[in-house]
This record gives sequence, structure tokens and C-alpha cells, in this order.
Amino acid sequence: MNFELQSLSLPLVADVAADALVLLWPDEAASAKSKTAPKDPLGQWVHEALAAKDLDEGAGQCLPAHRLPGVKARRVVLVRTGDGSAPQVRKAVLAAMGLLKGGAVKTLALCAGAASGSAVAAAVQCVADVSYTYTTTKSKGKPRALQKVILAVNDKAAFAAIVEQAKAKLAEVA
Repeated sequence: MNFELQSLSLPLVADVAADALVLLWPDEAASAKSKTAPKDPLGQWVHEALAAKDLDEGAGQCLPAHRLPGVKARRVVLVRTGDGSAPQVRKAVLAAMGLLKGGAVKTLALCAGAASGSAVAAAVQCVADVSYTYTTTKSKGKPRALQKVILAVNDKAAFAAIVEQAKAKLAEVA
């Protein structure tokens, strides 16, 4: 599986060509009140969903959407990450990936925004764990469907070493 790290804000992540988009949203960001809705389609959808309280607080709470106008990804999942700690992010990614499990997702965009380094590492590990398929001794083993993960963060340079360490751990296991 190929992990690609990119510096993308929320408006820019809407233009990423992916089969699915997962937005990791901490509770503290959701509770910050903004009187004006963002102008981009993805930000507007998130703002409206949070304002209408369509998504409960707590890690792992998900709100899926299909074919949002102005968003290239076919499927979008907004998932709460609680306090943003690594265990809470892992729980959130597990929940979001559970919603995407049945579909043919070959490219996943995972928007971590301003998450901590340990939270990003936990998200990378979790995506790899959830998408793993055992094929070594199976005569008709199906390879992993997920081929590429685009990890969108606010500052690529700050997370480059962390993502490389997570990828190295995954290579040791595979």
C-alpha cells in the first residue's frame, strides 16, 4: 500500500481524486462556534452537520455522505476523534473504515488536519491494519483492495518523519 503525505486544507481536500474521503474531526474543533459558514462545499457540509448536531460527540461517531456536490470523492465520512489522542483517533478510523469496508475503495483520502504526530501515526497504522488481507497460503487469496492512501495534513514537513516511521513499521510486518 502506498501512503502519500500532502499539505492540504479542507477546501483543497475536496479536489482530491479518491474513492473515499475520511475527515477526522476533534470534538474541540466541533465545539468552536463559527457564525459564518465556509464558502467551500466540504466545509459548508461539515459546518451544517455540526450546527444541526447531526453528529454526536465522542470518538468513532460517524456521518457518511455519498456524492457530495463539489467533492470529487464518491464517499465522504465525517468522523469525530474525541480529544484527538492516538487511541481516540484509532477508534475513529476503525469506525470510518468499517463504513467503507463493503465498497471497492482503491484510493482513500484521509484528512487529519492539525492532528498530533502520534494521532497521525495511529491513523496510518489503523488504515493498514483494517485493510490487510492474508494471502500467503490461500490458493485464491484476494489482495488488499486499498492501494493508495493520501494523508492530508496542514503541515507536511511536520509529519514527514512520523509518517516515514509508521511506513517503516508496516514494511517490517508485511
